[in-house]
Amino acid sequence: MKIDKFYLFLIIILVFVSVVFWPTPKTPLVFDPGFSPSILTTTLPKKGFMVNYQKSLPILMYHYIRDPDLQSDGVGKNLSVSPSALEKHLKIIQSKGFKTATLADFANHKVFEPSVILTFDDGYGDFYTNAWPILTKYGARATVFVITDKIDRPGYLTSNQIQQLSSENIEIGSHSVSHPNLTNASDANINKQLEDSKVELEGITAKEVVSFCYPSGKYDEKVMQAVKKAGYSTAVTTDFDFASLEKYSIYALPRFRVKETTDLKQIFTDYHLK
Repeated sequence: MKIDKFYLFLIIILVFVSVVFWPTPKTPLVFDPGFSPSILTTTLPKKGFMVNYQKSLPILMYHYIRDPDLQSDGVGKNLSVSPSALEKHLKIIQSKGFKTATLADFANHKVFEPSVILTFDDGYGDFYTNAWPILTKYGARATVFVITDKIDRPGYLTSNQIQQLSSENIEIGSHSVSHPNLTNASDANINKQLEDSKVELEGITAKEVVSFCYPSGKYDEKVMQAVKKAGYSTAVTTDFDFASLEKYSIYALPRFRVKETTDLKQIFTDYHLK
């Protein structure tokens, strides 16, 4: 009898405790302040983790993409690279484990893998008809420098083509209004060449134009400062070397002129020996 009373008393105590201390909407569960449920499912990054951007890479300089053997003038032939040679170059770039990037990406420290920058000067129409389909085939990016006075003229890119290229991962940069030697130009003409071409290209592409290419590769300190003042982030020359952000000004990056007979494999060999 005493045992039955004891068990009855114990049951009453357990019911009382459960009613008083069981959580309700007015008595929410209280967790340890140091406990975080996300730790169970989230891998936190290590302290000090940093992705290094590329500080040096080859910039390749092309002009016409057409068969050089079909050109009658020496200059035109020398500036021409056949579509088959361009495709061969892209295969070599791919086989070496390199990516392609735009000049704007490099200048803005957005290139994180070993890469090559392909640049095409003057804005010739054969870039659209001959180069772009090959670049698209290999998923390659490029920067095209346009002389704005030549837009919509025979042999050059049209406004519609420039707009289309810009929307398809091709960076459009300025090569001035009329391709003068800027080192011999007046201050007013320098500013006009830089600013007017930038405004026109931005109107066509609806994007900011940040890359400039010196006409005929001619530049000096005054011209470099004018390029910077006009709102460009970077500029390329015709000087021959690897583009290094530690060695060269961002407004005087060198390039490798590419011809039909250029040994691209040797450029990569030299790059790895640096």
